[in-house]
Amino acid sequence: MSKAAETPRRLARVAMLGNPNTGKTSLFNSLTKTCDHCAGGGRVYTPSSVVRQIERSLSRVSAKGDERQIMIRMHPEVTLRILEDEPDFLKRIRNRTQLSLDMRDDPLLREDEFRILSGTAETDVTARYAAS
Repeated sequence: MSKAAETPRRLARVAMLGNPNTGKTSLFNSLTKTCDHCAGGGRVYTPSSVVRQIERSLSRVSAKGDERQIMIRMHPEVTLRILEDEPDFLKRIRNRTQLSLDMRDDPLLREDEFRILSGTAETDVTARYAAS
């Protein structure tokens, strides 16, 4: 195993602070989109942003080492984003994390929501590992 694979990655949390008119709103708008369920009154993360959250969360699962078999449930738009734009996503994450990994779309989830399920019983462990 390489030294890079043994070194745990540190994830940074970024706060959007700054002077007026410096691009904070543009950054927020590029990471989110208008919510279809609340008549456009709110914002939700884009499928691309959710894919990155899932990837960071799976890195946390791997680093902790308690889970080996993972099912990710996500909104169909997120699944479609992965299948169309990142067809090697599962293979890449499996190789990097050494997790037994599968994904399934779930139309009952919000567009910016996903679930991390562990083991054959598919126990929900999202709260332990979800990255924001």
